Amino acid sequence: SSPIFISPVNATGFKWTSVSVEFEEYKQVNIGNDVWIGANAMILGGITIGDGAIIGAGAVVTKDIPPYAIVGGIPARIIRYRFPNDVINALLSSQWWNLSENILKSNIKVFQSNDFINHIDGLFNT
Repeated sequence: SSPIFISPVNATGFKWTSVSVEFEEYKQVNIGNDVWIGANAMILGGITIGDGAIIGAGAVVTKDIPPYAIVGGIPARIIRYRFPNDVINALLSSQWWNLSENILKSNIKVFQSNDFINHIDGLFNT
């Protein structure tokens, strides 16, 4: 039952078998943009964390997390959302994280303001 006999990824670093493995060793975890993950949080394989989500310290994430959700606990559950739905939709459609570093730096005051969402469209035209 040791993985060295069936797994291409094992402690020896060598594949000891010529038989193709019929199971998936690791499931990709997909973490969105602007995500905060607290200390000692555990995210199971195959999970997607949406843009802007916050994972509380020590949380165990067993299900996909929607964008801008704040989750915590074991298993992690949605506590609330960071913003109202209209703001979340505007942030997601803007994809502000794809702006150049120069635009981000020169508009730092816009990003720090509570009125950010009303100015986001103008940032893409600079």
